[in-house]
Amino acid sequence: MNKTRSIVLNLLAAAGLLLAACGGEPASPTADLPTAPPPTVAEETSQPAKGDAVEVEATEPVEATEAVEVTEAVEATDEPAPEATQASASGDSAGDATYVADLGFRPQSNGFNFPNYGGEPNVVNLTPAEMRRMFGDQVCARIEGDECTLTPPAQEWMEQNNDGMSGGHCEGMAALSLLMYGGKIDPAQFGGENASSLPFDNNEALQREIAYWFVTQATLPAADTIFKGTPAEIVEKLIEAYKDGNSAETYAVGVYKPDRSGGHAVAAYGVQDKGNGVYWIMVYDNNSPGEERYIEVDTNANTWQFEASPNPSIESEIYQGDADTNTLEIAPSSSRLEKQVCTFCDEATGKAGDSLAQAAPRYNEIWMDGNANLLLTDDAGNKLGMQGGTFYNEIPKAQVSFIKGGNLNEDDVPPLYRLPAGMGFSAVIDGDNLKSPDDPTELAMIGPGYYIGVESIEMDPGERDYLTFSGDGRSISYKTDYTETPAIIVGLERPQADYELELMGTDIEAGSEVKVDLDPDKGTMTFYSTSAQTSKFSLVISRIDDEETESFEGDELELDPTDKIILDYGEWSGNGKSLKVMYDQGGDGVIDETADMADEK
Repeated sequence: MNKTRSIVLNLLAAAGLLLAACGGEPASPTADLPTAPPPTVAEETSQPAKGDAVEVEATEPVEATEAVEVTEAVEATDEPAPEATQASASGDSAGDATYVADLGFRPQSNGFNFPNYGGEPNVVNLTPAEMRRMFGDQVCARIEGDECTLTPPAQEWMEQNNDGMSGGHCEGMAALSLLMYGGKIDPAQFGGENASSLPFDNNEALQREIAYWFVTQATLPAADTIFKGTPAEIVEKLIEAYKDGNSAETYAVGVYKPDRSGGHAVAAYGVQDKGNGVYWIMVYDNNSPGEERYIEVDTNANTWQFEASPNPSIESEIYQGDADTNTLEIAPSSSRLEKQVCTFCDEATGKAGDSLAQAAPRYNEIWMDGNANLLLTDDAGNKLGMQGGTFYNEIPKAQVSFIKGGNLNEDDVPPLYRLPAGMGFSAVIDGDNLKSPDDPTELAMIGPGYYIGVESIEMDPGERDYLTFSGDGRSISYKTDYTETPAIIVGLERPQADYELELMGTDIEAGSEVKVDLDPDKGTMTFYSTSAQTSKFSLVISRIDDEETESFEGDELELDPTDKIILDYGEWSGNGKSLKVMYDQGGDGVIDETADMADEK
C-alpha cells in the first residue's frame, strides 16, 4: 500500500464544510447555434482512451448495447492548474501542493463557459425524444415516423423532472462535462471542440442534453451506484480512480446541507495532498465557470467543507459535514451510460419494449412540486419525509433520492420517494414552514402503468392537507380544512388506448374529503365526497391510441351528499360525443339514474 493510501485509510473525525447550491445567472451566448436533435449514447465493453470523442447518430434512438465509432480526439490540456479562487482554512493555493491524482480535466478548457441555470425562459429540458432515448419505445403510446407521443405515466414523469430543474441544472452540467472529457459524448455535435467552447443561447440540443444527464441522478441503476462513504473513504476512492491520469471512471460529487437540502453537484478531476491529513478534491463548479475550486477534506477528523455561492453578488456560505452526516457522495459516470430501467412502464400493455419493463423494479415514485414539507406514513405507522424539522426514513424498502438542483435564490427541490408497488400510504402536505402563500402545489404518485395525484392546491402558511393513496394506483382521497379548488389527476396505460382524466372541484366545502376510485378494466371512475352540501366538478378526458389523441371537456357535474357518480370513460366514443354518467344515490351500489354529459370543448 502506498503512503498516500495508508494516510487516508488510517485517519478519522471533524472540520467544516461549504456547499454551493445549484443556481446562477442565465447563461450568456458565445454564438447562435441552430437547434439540432440530441445524440444518443452507446454502452461499450471497454473504455476509450482519455480524450477520445464519440460521435453518435442523432436521428434514431439507439439501444445502449450498440457499438459506436470513435471518430475524433479532444486533446487534454497540459497547462498547469491556476491558483484556486476559494479561501482555504490553511490559506494555501492550489498551486502550492502536490497532485496525488489528476484526471487532466481543467475547468477553463473542459468545463462549460456559462454558469448553472434554473427555469429561465426559452430553456428546453426533456422532450419525448430524450424519454425514448433513455427508456426505449415502451414510453411511447404512439410512434408516427420518428415522433413519439408519450404514455400518460411517461408524460407525467417527464413533467415532474422538468419542474425539478427549475432550481438548477448542476447535476447535468457536472455529468456531461465529464462524459465529454472522457470521450463518451462528442462536443462537436453541439457546436464546439470542447465543453468550454459551446454556446448556450439558442442551443436547444445542448440544453436537452444537459437535462438528459441531470435526471440520471435519480434513475436506476445509476442512483444505486452512488457512493456514500465517509469523507476519507471518498478521497481514497478518487485517488485510486484518477491515479496516473486514468479516466476509465469519472465522478460527479454531490454535496448537501446537514438536513440534505440545498444539494449541489460538481465534477471532480483531481486530489491534492495539502499535508497533515488534509486533501483538496479539485472540482469544476458550474456555479463558477472557469475557476479552480476545491472541497477540503480533513482525513484525521473525517470532515469536509466547501464554500458555496452561485454568483459574486451573493455572500458565500460555508457548509460542513463529517463521517456521520452522509452529506458528501460521488456518482460514477459509467452507470449513467447503462440502459436506465423504466419503473413507470406497464409490462401488461403489450406496447413495444415491455420486456425491458418486466425487468424493472416495481416501485411507485412520489413526486411533489411545491415548497411545503411532505410526510408519508405506511399502514404500520412508519414515516418517510419531513416532520417538525426532523427527517424520517422508517418505511421498509423505501428509497429516497435528494435532487441536486437547489438554488440559494430559490426554494429547495423536494426529494423523490420510492415505495414498493402495492404499498398503500397516507400523505400530509405541511405548510407550517411557509412564510407566504405558495405557488400551486402538486403531489403525484407515478407507478407501473399509471399516475394519480392532486394538483392546483393553493397552500397557505400553516395549512395542512391530507391524502391517502392505494398502492395499485386505483384509489386516492384528498382532504383539507381550507376551501380549495383542487384537481384530481389520473393517467392510465391500457392495451387498446391510454387515458388521462382531470376531475376539478369548483365548489368544495372546507373540511370535506373527496375520494376517487378507478376500475381500469371496466373503464370507470367513481367519485364521492363527505361534504354536507352539493359539490360541483368539471371534467377533462384525453384518450391516446395508435392513430390519434381525442379529448372531452364537461362542466357542472353536481354531486349531492351521500351520492356517488360513475363516469364511463372507457365507452366514450370520441371527439364531440357525449359521456355516459351514472348516479348512485345514497352510495348503495345501485345505479339510480343515467345521463349523457355533453362535450363542451
